[in-house]
Amino acid sequence: MGQQQRVSRLMSYYTPGAQPPRKTFRELLFEQRSKERVEDPVSCLRRATIDELDLVVPVHAAMTVEETGVNPLEVDPLGFRKRCARRIQQGRVWVCIKDEQLVFKADVITDLPEVNYLEGIYVRPEDRGHGLGARCMRQLTNVLLTHTKSVCAMTKEEKSAAAAEACYRNAGYRLRERYETVYLEQKSDAMVN
Repeated sequence: MGQQQRVSRLMSYYTPGAQPPRKTFRELLFEQRSKERVEDPVSCLRRATIDELDLVVPVHAAMTVEETGVNPLEVDPLGFRKRCARRIQQGRVWVCIKDEQLVFKADVITDLPEVNYLEGIYVRPEDRGHGLGARCMRQLTNVLLTHTKSVCAMTKEEKSAAAAEACYRNAGYRLRERYETVYLEQKSDAMVN
């Protein structure tokens, strides 16, 4: 992943046939540097607990499949659950749970004084388009901005991601940069040995 021009230049040097791109897409980096007014606070927004691991894992896995084309629950189920559990134990997974269902989730991947980077942002399909995602993002961002200068999140630059882009903009985020992501085919064991 990198700025579009740099990734294009890198790929121009890439040896044809070596390890072909499996998936390529463009992404938009959004940033928020100031707190936004929260008109209607989301009372259920909080850090996830380890007891909610079984709610978080399938949603996070489905998002991984959508982005990468690889199902972590098939490739490394135990390791994936452990990574999800570790993030929860570190206080990096924020959720909103209603009626024992996950309606919003966001993972704080990078937590530095300069920037917090959010990933794995999810809004339950039936709650999309009603402002819940933007309200959760605005409220979470305000919490994070108490100890960081900036909060960032990315979304794909494609028509199907228009709702995520609108959610970020409605939460006060501004477009900062355009990126390109390239996933390469994994070499088979026969090629490695």
